[in-house]
Amino acid sequence: MPTKCYLLCSLLLCQGPTVSAQGAPNPALARRAVSVFVADVTPPLGHPCMGGGIAPAQRIDDPLFAHGFVLHGAGKPIVVAAVDWCEIRNDAYERWRTVLAEAAGTDPEWVLVTALHQHDAPIADLEAQRLLDKAKAKGAICDLDFHERAVQRVAQALRESLKTPKKITHVGLSQAKVAGVASNRRFLGPDGKPRFGRTSATGDPVARAAPEGTVDPWLKTLSFWDGDQPVLALSSFATHPMSHYGKGGVSADFVGLARKRRQQDDPGVFQIYASGCSGNVTAGKYNDGSAANRPILADKIYQAMKEAWQKMRKLPLESIAFRSTQMRLPPRNGPGFTVKDLEKRLHEDKRPFGQCLAALGLSWRGRADAGSDIEVPCVDFGPAQLVLLPAEAYVEHQLFAQELRPDSFVVVMGYGECGPGYIPTEQAVRENDTNLADWNWVAAGAEERMQQALAQVLQSKDKQPTAAEILDGLKSFYAKTARADGSFQPGIDPTYKGMSDCAASDLAAPTYAVVLHRTFGWKLPHEVKTIEFFHSRQQQDGAFVNVAGTNDPKSSGARLYNTTQALVALHGLGIKPRVDPLPVFDVIMEKDYATLPPYTTSFFPLAYATQGKKFPKDFDRRMRALMVQTEDGYMKNHIAATFHVAHYYALMDEPTPLAEPIIRRMLKDQKDDGSWLINPPARDRHASFDGVFTLVHLGKDRKDCKDAVARAAKWALSCRNSDGGFGHYPGSPSDADAVYFHVGTLVLAGVLTPAKELPPNAHLLGWGHLMKSLK
Repeated sequence: MPTKCYLLCSLLLCQGPTVSAQGAPNPALARRAVSVFVADVTPPLGHPCMGGGIAPAQRIDDPLFAHGFVLHGAGKPIVVAAVDWCEIRNDAYERWRTVLAEAAGTDPEWVLVTALHQHDAPIADLEAQRLLDKAKAKGAICDLDFHERAVQRVAQALRESLKTPKKITHVGLSQAKVAGVASNRRFLGPDGKPRFGRTSATGDPVARAAPEGTVDPWLKTLSFWDGDQPVLALSSFATHPMSHYGKGGVSADFVGLARKRRQQDDPGVFQIYASGCSGNVTAGKYNDGSAANRPILADKIYQAMKEAWQKMRKLPLESIAFRSTQMRLPPRNGPGFTVKDLEKRLHEDKRPFGQCLAALGLSWRGRADAGSDIEVPCVDFGPAQLVLLPAEAYVEHQLFAQELRPDSFVVVMGYGECGPGYIPTEQAVRENDTNLADWNWVAAGAEERMQQALAQVLQSKDKQPTAAEILDGLKSFYAKTARADGSFQPGIDPTYKGMSDCAASDLAAPTYAVVLHRTFGWKLPHEVKTIEFFHSRQQQDGAFVNVAGTNDPKSSGARLYNTTQALVALHGLGIKPRVDPLPVFDVIMEKDYATLPPYTTSFFPLAYATQGKKFPKDFDRRMRALMVQTEDGYMKNHIAATFHVAHYYALMDEPTPLAEPIIRRMLKDQKDDGSWLINPPARDRHASFDGVFTLVHLGKDRKDCKDAVARAAKWALSCRNSDGGFGHYPGSPSDADAVYFHVGTLVLAGVLTPAKELPPNAHLLGWGHLMKSLK
């Protein structure tokens, strides 16, 4: 149960308009306000601590809480929840976000959940526990029923808080140095070589005598005020929050004690604490693990919180903006980390904790292999930004975030989605950081992806690349991805297998390279070889085939995709195929066309048009019978399928049926960030191009359509990477498929201008980015 201090705090903060007895919307939530909540999440005795790695809960030294607030006035409610648990991972993390989002009336991506990472506390990973149960393993990570009760308890506290929001008019910024707490795990031994054994409780005199190393010495406090009345303070500091642990005493440890003391100082100011990025930062230099050190460390954090409060700089809160980007962190796949190795360990490791580690690895691996992405959110208050990074990110990631915005007050919270484990720097990987032997499930290269994601969410709104810079970047991307045989690799890294089209077929990247080179009047690096490459992929029956990629080249879907794409490329090159390809489509139109996905309809007339042929009337009749639209104009409730309807009729030079309902639905479906990315984590990766094409062609010169297209163009630019390419979404690696669709969006939006001299019938290049020239 909450302490008297928390109850008093809630009472003092609950003065304001409430919902009616009938549950009518609270008008106060339309303005800038916060609703604060706290709930007890202390595990029952016997519950595993640290995912089964230490003694389970034998006593409650002090209770665990989830502290949070709902921020109103940014469009949708933003939820921030800081939980006194060790980690919340994978499907458990999604459960927290989904349930809290439902309680707050917002989207899961607008929910920022961070664990404080105390070790005498639970780790939540539902799938990992199910794997242990299925294997009848001795190890245990979490109690599924307790987890659900805890989540629902927090959600109920959140719902209750919505009845009593508190107006906010100002934001406060302050920081104070913390002395004698943080030290990097890495230190130099007497031989001058790096060692990594400075744990939270360190007895090694060499490790304790060595300098602190790389740390962020500042405790930062972000606060909200109603005029001169403080409402809420969120403090964050980067260190592992453990003094002594592992003996069965559940505890919020020294950071929880410091937070409690600050709450007692002023019950009317709701106190939240979050751990910064501290995967490689501990109290080890200053802590030998004795029980006496816990209050000493707590006092140092408490004093810094007090000092920061005294230095508070209060500014008018003029804006609240929310940004989020998706980041892919590929799973580690070396010895001991393959699916086969992890499954073997799950069943054969004699140590219960070894079984738990295997289950945690398999849980993350399942999500990563399924294409799940990690979201990196940022709440922007103008002079300050609040960023949440995943897992046990090393402190260098936090320092990088601050370096990106030296003009601003950047508060970084770590331990968001904790599935990846340690997220090290490349230096740590090169130096064989011994901490990465087990609790690290991501492949090398994560640092660059983290930096790209941070650059996306922290970039200045006004800093956009010029058209010349974009085109120069594209040239650089293609110079690095061109192969000597005339083909192109999907990304800069030669081992990258691509997403979406590039993952499905190795004809995708070369096709889109041809299309964009012709769009801007550039010569291909190895043009003769490129022509030979496409010719080499045509079979005697006229079909083009992929050699690499997930498509089965013998399937009707692959024959349709590969042949159409190759014909588009050869058309752009001004070359005829060696064998008549149209019989391929005749065969597919006999029967298989009706079984293909609904987003393949316009492939057929496009292929015929590249050969200077009209789509046969009988084939056209059959295809139209498939393109059944609902009242809102959509086909199959799917933006990609609807785009292909519009593209189909454009190729047939006819108006699209139900154009006005399509426009209304498409404008409604556009997300706040300007994209149409839907169905996460699977995602319709071309959805934003699909939306832009459709609005450009159906909306003509309507202002609402133009505004939507302009927002989509800004989102497309947010997907641009430092290597000159574009990822499918902000923070994802540059991908040849994504490059085409985002550049196509920028052409349709008028950000990029095509060459004056285009190939004949340039509207057949790609998927319609040059079609507006037909109007």
